[in-house]
Amino acid sequence: MGLGIILLLATFIILAFSSNLITKPKEIKRGWKIIKEKNDAILYAELDDNKNWKSISFKVEYYSKNAPRHLIYVNSDWDNFPNWASENRPKIMERLKSQLKEPEYTFTLT
Repeated sequence: MGLGIILLLATFIILAFSSNLITKPKEIKRGWKIIKEKNDAILYAELDDNKNWKSISFKVEYYSKNAPRHLIYVNSDWDNFPNWASENRPKIMERLKSQLKEPEYTFTLT
């Protein structure tokens, strides 16, 4: 019985890490992460000075007919995003493109 509980807990921990329920140490160290939020969005999050995650979301069309594979829509006007995101747009885009690379992902301005 004890072995069954241990296996169940181990399975939960593995699933939690793989599904982004638990933040990985690498993400904490670098201070940002990218998560598939749902079937039509990607979440960019970064740690603030108080060690809280703040985030913004981008619409995604997975297996797009208009692009080689996945199409990420980036609003050309970032005024609707929080100030921290608007002020760091180049850095955020660089990070997104470093993880979501072409040709698998294509970025398009809306």
